[in-house]
Amino acid sequence: MRQPRLYQTVLARPCSSGYEVCLDGGPIRTPKGTPLVVTDWQLASRIAEEWDAMRNHVDPSALHHTRIVSSALDEIPERRAYVIGELLAVLQTDLVFFPAASPEALVNRQSALWGPLLQWAESAFGIQSRAAATLAPAPQSHGARSNIESWLCSQSDVSLAALWAATRVSGSIIIALAVAEKVISIEDALRAGFVEEDWQREQWGADEEDERRREAMKAELSAAAGILVSARVA
Repeated sequence: MRQPRLYQTVLARPCSSGYEVCLDGGPIRTPKGTPLVVTDWQLASRIAEEWDAMRNHVDPSALHHTRIVSSALDEIPERRAYVIGELLAVLQTDLVFFPAASPEALVNRQSALWGPLLQWAESAFGIQSRAAATLAPAPQSHGARSNIESWLCSQSDVSLAALWAATRVSGSIIIALAVAEKVISIEDALRAGFVEEDWQREQWGADEEDERRREAMKAELSAAAGILVSARVA
């Protein structure tokens, strides 16, 4: 629900445990009251920018970086095992395992975007790269699951929250992992995650509500991917 913007100034600044973002001098807090503190200056700047971009009203749905970091602070510490389990479950239904059978133009576009991802995932984690011919779950070996689980367990709370967000929006943990490992760019992640939606839009257009939904999902994926890239650089 949108609320009136009651603050005048937004400032990202150093604090004792990293960087905080302040509204009129007061630090932002998560829904559970935790101080919104990050260890990466670039991420703090992005959070400040999205709050400063609000004009007369604050739209919480547009605060993508804030929401992901809040999840990292409020949810991940208490639910790491659950989140990792949810991410591993996506391996059976990952978007890139289920390409379209037709039309040829869409098949070719998916193949160009997803083929290299499948090859990389097999090489990096042992994920079976054969695309599924039906809508049945695509089982993975114990070794592949173990490899990804080890990778997930090694990540910080912020990285895990970002990966969770990217996976939920794109429907693909493989796309999220590829961004985190800098195998693909953020732009390519957006193309891979929304290839069918973009193709359908090119063919038939989109109504205003669908366009807003699509842009919001792309903004969420872009924010999550940006956090993952920053975390790997750090």
